[in-house]
Formats: sequence, structure tokens, C-alpha cells
Amino acid sequence: MSKVRFSDENVLQSALAFGEAVRHAREELGITQTALGRIVGCTQANVKQIEQIGVSPRSKYFLPLCEELGLNPFAFGFEGDNLAEIKMRLVDSWIEKHS
Repeated sequence: MSKVRFSDENVLQSALAFGEAVRHAREELGITQTALGRIVGCTQANVKQIEQIGVSPRSKYFLPLCEELGLNPFAFGFEGDNLAEIKMRLVDSWIEKHS
């Protein structure tokens, strides 16, 4: 994962809140960074970066992490186009699971 740059302070704060939520949920579930990475299809280093500097909802790991850790993807304050993208991915995921 390349260095994440946030052009908007609100997006940065949302990303940091997401990273903290990922770390907290992972630790509560007793999952290592390596194991979580395997589950969502990334490396331990990716998980470490997400926990330390956050991730935007445009990241391919955002929804898989929310799903695996039981996090509400709408709880982090991401807005605008990102929110529309999240909604579409959630709808697509639901349809895939239930068809």
C-alpha cells in the first residue's frame, strides 16, 4: 500500500478513527495483524499501516475489514462520493451473498 495522502482534514480524521477501530476490534477478537491480513487479502504490513494511518473507503480493504471485524462502514464520517461507493459495494455484497 502506498503512502496515504488526505486532501481534506475531515477525511483524515475519519481515516484515523477507522484505523483505531480496526485495531481495537482486532485486539478484542484476539486476531493478529497477520491473521487479519490473510482473512481480507492483504499483508500484515497493510494492516499495520491501516491501524496507524487509517484508510479511505476507496481502499479495497475498507469493506472487507468492516465485514470481518463487525464495524459499521457508515460510522466513520466518510461522505460524498466515498459514501455512494460504500453503499453500492454493500448492495453488491448483499446481493452476492443472498443469490
